[in-house]
Amino acid sequence: GNCTFANRSAIQMLGYREESDLIGENLHALAHHAYPDGRPYPETACPVLRPLNQGEASHSLDEVFWRADGSIFPVEFWSHPVYRDKRVVGIVSTFIDITERKAAARALRDSEQMLRNVLVHFPGTVFWKDRQSVYLGCNNAFSTAAGRAQPAEIIGKTDYDLPWADTEA
Repeated sequence: GNCTFANRSAIQMLGYREESDLIGENLHALAHHAYPDGRPYPETACPVLRPLNQGEASHSLDEVFWRADGSIFPVEFWSHPVYRDKRVVGIVSTFIDITERKAAARALRDSEQMLRNVLVHFPGTVFWKDRQSVYLGCNNAFSTAAGRAQPAEIIGKTDYDLPWADTEA
């Protein structure tokens, strides 16, 4: 778990100034020692160190690393074992700061939730279908007009499954 190399990006993301600030140091103790809520993250449970302990690569889309100043940032990481004479002697770990990705995902979720709220409460009827004319969703006004209690009861149906199927054009 002791660092033998750190590139400029890793040094900067972790909030250090020089490679020498990391070389020889236990990176788990510096950058992955605790969960986001501050509870200790035991080395035995650390997915970054899994290749060192179990000889198998690991990848995570949702971890946090700690900076030198004590702040945290979300990361996606990959960690692979390094072998010498068929024995694991170290790991190579790479990671990226996914702060912007997380913010974009949160903004998209918020936007989708706002659209959902507008559609559900809009007084006019609104529905959407796939290319085979199967209903994918609708608002409350549409489900009421179709004689259904909930919009979820419309999903998967076609016009032939709804009350107006018997009406003539």
